[in-house]
Amino acid sequence: MIDTEKTCKTCKHFEKHYAWVDGHFYSVCCGHCNVRKRTKKILKESICDKWEKEVDKIKIRKKNIKEELLCMAMRVNDIALFLEIEKDIID
Repeated sequence: MIDTEKTCKTCKHFEKHYAWVDGHFYSVCCGHCNVRKRTKKILKESICDKWEKEVDKIKIRKKNIKEELLCMAMRVNDIALFLEIEKDIID
C-alpha cells in the first residue's frame, strides 16, 4: 500500500513549477527534485527512496527571501551613495 503522505508533493526536496500567464503565476502539475538530477518531472504520487519530510519549506523560503531583499536594499543604498559621490566629482 502506498503511503499518500510520502509523495513528491510533500517532500522537502521537491520544487513545484509555476507558469506566468496573463500577469499572474499559476501552479502547474510538475516540478523538479533537488536531490536527483534537476530535470523536470511530473508530480508523482509514489514514494521515493530520497523522500524527507517537508519542514516548513514555505516559512524558510519566506525568511530567505526577506533576508535577500534586505541585502538588495543595502546594495541599492550603496549604489545611490556612490552615484551621489560621483555626481559631486563630475559637476
